[in-house]
Amino acid sequence: MSSSSAKLNDFLFIDESGDPGPKGSAYYSCAVLHVSAKDIKHLYSTICNYRFIMDDYEELKSHRIPSSKLQRINRLLKKKSRYFKCSAIFIDKPKYTGPYLNKIGRYKSNPNLFRKYIYRQVLNLHFKKFKLNSKYVEIVLDRSNLNNLDMQNLRQYLNRYGNIPHPISELVSVDSRYVDLVQLADLVCAQYKPNSSGVLGALPGFSYSFINSKDITLENSLGVKY
Repeated sequence: MSSSSAKLNDFLFIDESGDPGPKGSAYYSCAVLHVSAKDIKHLYSTICNYRFIMDDYEELKSHRIPSSKLQRINRLLKKKSRYFKCSAIFIDKPKYTGPYLNKIGRYKSNPNLFRKYIYRQVLNLHFKKFKLNSKYVEIVLDRSNLNNLDMQNLRQYLNRYGNIPHPISELVSVDSRYVDLVQLADLVCAQYKPNSSGVLGALPGFSYSFINSKDITLENSLGVKY
């Protein structure tokens, strides 16, 4: 692969927010940040700007960042949005009609299958709108608990059902190279919490124009079979 073509390599950083079982949080969201190799620097500059402006050098996890700081990240991401593509799905868990969260018909509650299904759904949504820049596709997940066989099975599943235009080249758990970028995906997820009226994805003071998002609470699937 030439150095010029490698600059177009596609990287997808995926993270989730909420509990993947019927208990715990009342909502669940998943986001993907999609960027080419040559433009990753713009996401890193967003992180650096946020840390400098807010004097915040701790781990960028949504559970510890107040709304005021999350708004700052939202504005910084919007300014850089021409350099990346972003999609998110979210559900109101008590009203959810899809599989694997609660027992529905022949589908039992299964947190691992629910996560796989959510990854599949966010990728389906993403690639209905966006294209790849190359034939190299690397997906980075915040899932250090998955062994090699788990990752292999997930890769096969997403290649089959994820609507990705080209087969996944690499599916990896996040490491020190990409931890901040996966945490940015987590911070996008955090913007799909209920507002004061209980509506998901409508927090006051936030811009959602650069995020391709969908509420899938009442959908069994996005046009695909289980």
